[in-house]
Amino acid sequence: HSTLYAGFNDVFRSDDYGSTWTQISTNLSGNAYIEAMAVAPSNSNYIYAGSGPEVVTVAGCNSLYKTTDGGASWTTISAGLPLSNAPLTYIAVKPNDPNTLWVTLSNYIPSDKVFRSTNGGATWINVTDNLPNVPVNCIVYVPNTPNGLYIGTDIGVFYTDDYMGGTWISFSTNLPNVIVNELDIQTSSGKLRAGTFGRGLWETPIYVSSG
Repeated sequence: HSTLYAGFNDVFRSDDYGSTWTQISTNLSGNAYIEAMAVAPSNSNYIYAGSGPEVVTVAGCNSLYKTTDGGASWTTISAGLPLSNAPLTYIAVKPNDPNTLWVTLSNYIPSDKVFRSTNGGATWINVTDNLPNVPVNCIVYVPNTPNGLYIGTDIGVFYTDDYMGGTWISFSTNLPNVIVNELDIQTSSGKLRAGTFGRGLWETPIYVSSG
C-alpha cells in the first residue's frame, strides 16, 4: 500500500508513499512519455509500460515495454501490435498470471481495438471482434470471473467473458452517450465505476454471466 509508480520519459517507483522516488528504467521511451502502465498483481517484478495517445506526433513514440525483474532490465514487446497507426491507451494484467495481459488502442481502424497476450507479449491475439469503430480508452479485468473484461470507449462501456465466444455486449444502460476514460471495480460492493469526460462518475452492479 505504500508503493507507487509513475511514468514520465522513464518509470519511477516510490516505496514510501511518494516521499522519495527511484528511477527504474533508463531512457526507456526517448523523447516520448509513458502514458499507460500496469504492474502485475501476482508478481510486482512484472511491469508493463507503453507510450500513448498524447505523443503520437513523436517519431517512434508508440511502443510497449516489459520488465520481469522490477526494472533492472526492459524489453520491447510491440511486435504484432499495430501501434504505428493506433496509439496504446491502457494495459490490464490478469490477477493470477503476470504473463497474460490486454492492451487497448485509440483509433478509427475497425479491426484494431483490443489485443491479448498469454506469453508476456511475445505474441498477440486480436480480440476486437464485434466492437464498434470508435477509440477504446481503458480496460479492466473482473476478478473471479471466466476472463471477464470491461472496456471504456468513446460511446460507453462494453463487456465480454469466456462464455460469450469472443463477442462484446454493450453495458451502458442509463449511462449517457459519453466518453469513458477510466474504469475501476469496487470488489466489496460488486460495483463497476466509470470516470467520464464531462459527465462525472457513474457506477453499476457488475455483470453476472449466465454461462
